[in-house]
Amino acid sequence: MKTTILILVLILGGVLVKAGTNEVFTFRISAEDVVQSSIYKGRSSVSRDGTNNLSVKFQYTETGSNRARAFTEAHQNKMVRDSIGEFTTWPSLLRFTNTSGRSGYHGISEKDANAIVDALSRK
Repeated sequence: MKTTILILVLILGGVLVKAGTNEVFTFRISAEDVVQSSIYKGRSSVSRDGTNNLSVKFQYTETGSNRARAFTEAHQNKMVRDSIGEFTTWPSLLRFTNTSGRSGYHGISEKDANAIVDALSRK
């Protein structure tokens, strides 16, 4: 009986440890992270369904670029997502470090593009 309980505890412990690896880390981008004059919204050549055909691109400030680089370096090969105001990306596996100082979202809807621009624009 003790052996059975020990085996169950070990199995359950392994399942719980494995479940903990499914955490999704979120990088939050705000207006202070972005060069205001660099925000661009336009048509994209990327469209999955013919309706989501917009892009939003921007350049990070020095502080924003440092934050993006630190986040991507710390979360290599982990599940991450970006959050900008009301817009949040789907979780994906991070496989690169952002060293360009730029970012963008392509193949998105008008609603999502407007949410990004509204959140990044200082008012």
